[in-house]
Amino acid sequence: AVSEGVTYYLTKPFDQVTLKKTLAKYCRNAGIRVKSAIPRSSEIMKSDVVTITADATIGEAIALTLQHGISGLPVVDDQRQLLGIITEFALIQSITCPELKTEPISSIMSTDVITVTEDTIPLAIVEIMQTHRIRRVPVVRDGEVVGVIARRDLLRYVTENEEALCEFLDEVKSFAAK
Repeated sequence: AVSEGVTYYLTKPFDQVTLKKTLAKYCRNAGIRVKSAIPRSSEIMKSDVVTITADATIGEAIALTLQHGISGLPVVDDQRQLLGIITEFALIQSITCPELKTEPISSIMSTDVITVTEDTIPLAIVEIMQTHRIRRVPVVRDGEVVGVIARRDLLRYVTENEEALCEFLDEVKSFAAK
């Protein structure tokens, strides 16, 4: 039953109270004291997101990805509401036909985009990226793109905060083992 509770805890946005209630539901001792702060996607995301509009051309999208050294672009409207995402993979497929460079990216963008909120925890983001085999995930607030997290951002965050993350996971594991 503990793994069921931990799975819920890893995949749902929550606050400290919700964490305690969830663990109490699945564990014998409800007195967990999580000392370490639970990191959120807002601490990891890049908020200076390079975006593109749906009417931009495939050629413009290629130029933006190369200019900024990124592997994908959220596609947004004038209010920064997420419409889709254009990936490096889709752009590579289009280069076999030079005429496509003048086509709008709306013709090749993915509209079924997996997103997270600013409160999503890193372990849930890792799970999402592994399950769906994606390289980046837009962070949205009420449909508006406020950030993006790439695999490299997660790796950097975990490396820079390894001690605190290990302490947090040790606390959860020791509580779950009781």
